[in-house]
Amino acid sequence: FNIMRRSIALRFVRLLFLLAFVMVATAYEKSPVVTETIGDDSNGEDIQYLYKVPKLSSGPRALFLLFHGCAHDAFDWFEKDENNCPKCRGLPIEVSIAHFAYEQNMAVLAISSNKGCWQRNPDASRVYKVLKNFSEKDGTDIGDLAHKEHVDVYAFGASSGGAFVSHV
Repeated sequence: FNIMRRSIALRFVRLLFLLAFVMVATAYEKSPVVTETIGDDSNGEDIQYLYKVPKLSSGPRALFLLFHGCAHDAFDWFEKDENNCPKCRGLPIEVSIAHFAYEQNMAVLAISSNKGCWQRNPDASRVYKVLKNFSEKDGTDIGDLAHKEHVDVYAFGASSGGAFVSHV
């Protein structure tokens, strides 16, 4: 009789884990990549950026910034999706890094540099403009990041993006 109880209890626990996994996986699938463009007054070039925010009740725990390498752009970090991101290329390593951060319940934000390779000027001001624009969004766009007084920010860069991260 005790063995039967343990067996039922183990099945119940497995079912709970499966249910939790499905709920989390479903929440991640429902969060699309958002592509935005804002004007850059300094040289007339538009700034492109993409973001993906977990749509979980607890909201994102941090912001994870992604900076591409030379001759690339923000579209490298997310998989192609005809509805939400038809320009996305989804390079395997970049996608795995973005996906890992997203799975850690972080809002993921990728920004395109001005001329292919990251440079302090004018790219630092471009990043500032994107962060300002992103932080001014309401809770429907970026979850409870819009209401937090303090947000942890992490950054990762490939190639010139990594050098840029080390300078800012």
